[in-house]
Amino acid sequence: LDPGAPELHVIPRRKEAAQLQMGGAELGLVVDALIDGAIIGEYTPKGQPKLDVVLRAVTGDNQLLPDAPALLSAPVATPSGRTVPLGALAKIEERLGPSVIRHLERRRSITLTVSPPKTWPSKTPSKRYATTSSGASRQKARFQPVSSSA
Repeated sequence: LDPGAPELHVIPRRKEAAQLQMGGAELGLVVDALIDGAIIGEYTPKGQPKLDVVLRAVTGDNQLLPDAPALLSAPVATPSGRTVPLGALAKIEERLGPSVIRHLERRRSITLTVSPPKTWPSKTPSKRYATTSSGASRQKARFQPVSSSA
């Protein structure tokens, strides 16, 4: 099995963030800006197509922040008026990500294959379900019954 590529997981320190009046949405925007930029608006010059306005954190030589220690030490202005390093608001864990990300109609998807026990009669139909998740809403789709054959 391919273990996948390493990825960084930013885990909020909720208690500390709350003390600095930093909510989850604000912290998410900061992390987006620190990692690869966050779209914060649009600009449309007269007679030109719309352009995204991107907030992006860079080093002194105009490069993206290179690693987890640089992210953790990046300064963050909080709604309380204080400036603290990101490490005061969140911790970072390095984990292995998926080796392949599959998509169904441009949305991430997973496939589950379930085999019924061999004790089930072969004429007993089983049902296949697919569940997709998009933000806060979950949708369940039911497919046609399939018979289990050994």
